[in-house]
Amino acid sequence: MEPAVERSGSCLHYKVRPFRPGDEEALLAFHNRAFAGHAPRSRRHWDWKFRENPVGTTEIVLAEKGQGRPVAVYAVVSHRALLDGQTCRPGLQTDLAVDSELRTGLGGSRLIVEIGETYQSCFLADDVRLEWGFPEPELQRVCLRHLKVGVLRDVVFLGREPGPLPENGTSVEVRPCARFGAEVDELWQRCRSELGTCTLRDQRHLNWRYADHPDVTYTLLEAPSSHGGALRGIA
Repeated sequence: MEPAVERSGSCLHYKVRPFRPGDEEALLAFHNRAFAGHAPRSRRHWDWKFRENPVGTTEIVLAEKGQGRPVAVYAVVSHRALLDGQTCRPGLQTDLAVDSELRTGLGGSRLIVEIGETYQSCFLADDVRLEWGFPEPELQRVCLRHLKVGVLRDVVFLGREPGPLPENGTSVEVRPCARFGAEVDELWQRCRSELGTCTLRDQRHLNWRYADHPDVTYTLLEAPSSHGGALRGIA
């Protein structure tokens, strides 16, 4: 998705624009430069995250200086989700970065605002009703003041005991699997009514997030009822 006219940012004449095919290698090099000290990201990881996600969209705005040299990026990974029981497409803010040479003074903050506003104008739509992320304090202050976002200060996890199995002779087995199959979709349909707001945990999402992760090997477990019954749980 492109704006009608590419516009030059107010920050020292950096051009701010959405991602275009062909930007991948330059953005990957910028990421590894901006996040120096962290494990380098591979092209395979970049493609998995931004090209092969379940929504199939690449929602990135970048600022570039000169001929295709990124100096800032605002990247969001869209998800399929429920919000108060209604289907929506929220975004997970990730990989927001400014080149190290621009992080002092107001230049970096202004550039984040510039690319953040461009992201909102290019990608926010009726089905995008929620974004979330875990920004560092300085970035959080900029987003609160200038991009008019809200911040939930605490992350709360609610757990519960699973309870006993019905006393009708039902038993389950736990077994590893290489990928989740269609049985997971049926399990998700049974469970989703309890969750008013959540990301969709069907096989499409779960296999992308865990089975297809390029850097981490996850152990996938499924728990069907014994004797070929319905799937009762996954992990």
